[in-house]
Amino acid sequence: MRKKLASWFGFPRKKDKDEKGQADVSRRPLVEPPARPEAGRSDQVSPPGAEKPVDRQPPPARQGPALGEDNEKLERRARRAAESILENESLTAELDDREANVLVEWGVACAKAAARQTAGMEDAQAEQALDANLRATRQLMRQVSKWVSGQAGMDAENRAALLSRIAEQQAAIYGQAFSPPDDRRLQAFMAGLAQPGEPLVTRLRTLFENSDQST
Repeated sequence: MRKKLASWFGFPRKKDKDEKGQADVSRRPLVEPPARPEAGRSDQVSPPGAEKPVDRQPPPARQGPALGEDNEKLERRARRAAESILENESLTAELDDREANVLVEWGVACAKAAARQTAGMEDAQAEQALDANLRATRQLMRQVSKWVSGQAGMDAENRAALLSRIAEQQAAIYGQAFSPPDDRRLQAFMAGLAQPGEPLVTRLRTLFENSDQST
């Protein structure tokens, strides 16, 4: 009866002992031991309660506060420089609205470029450098205004002298990044003055800002 009950409930039957009285130990256990994870395998499932591996990758680099502060300083300097040009109506008083608007755009571009050159400077040093470049910008605008408004009664010698002064102010603002126009470009510029088209201020700006490009 005990043997039948064991077979009904799935219990294994005990084997008879051998002649020496030793039990048969060749039978495998009912419960298999858990398999050991293979080295290097990433798809192994951790048993319940086991600690998960910690990600050792370094965190992404964050922007330091110093860089943001420098950018804010440059923006404030550029805004102050542009406002100093926009608020000075005397710089374009001799020009009509068309020429004046173009000259103001040129002056604001020079002022913002001057502000960018103060990157990395302390406030006192930046203010000194920016003030010098803004003086050069205002002087450039006055020379351009004089050159444009006096075309009717100006001889070639005076035109050339004013162009030379404008080039000097451009060099003061942009430094080594500025290259004055060569003789060929100057001659082509002067020859095209009598032809209708763009405002004279636009032609002057193109002459000096593109002076390092060949045509």
